[in-house]
Amino acid sequence: MQKYETMYICDSQLEEEEVEGLIEKFSGIVTREGGEITNLDKWGKRKLAYEMYKHTEGYYVVMNFTAQPEASKELERMFKITDGVIRYLMVKEE
Repeated sequence: MQKYETMYICDSQLEEEEVEGLIEKFSGIVTREGGEITNLDKWGKRKLAYEMYKHTEGYYVVMNFTAQPEASKELERMFKITDGVIRYLMVKEE
């Protein structure tokens, strides 16, 4: 099992329930693949450093988890195809 940290930014125009749904969806991917979420930190709405895709604000979420590499690949695939995600970054911790 590897340790990962991922930060993703959701569209600030989404309703609170929709953001919570995305958080549950991404957390579910990790747990369904046999991983464990060690920390889930919701930073909330913040101003972006620069405009991305006509967005100036986003809802930031940081998630630390341990999982097999397949789970991180599936999570990254879902980040790419989910409309509510503006940007994401996933790193493997040493």
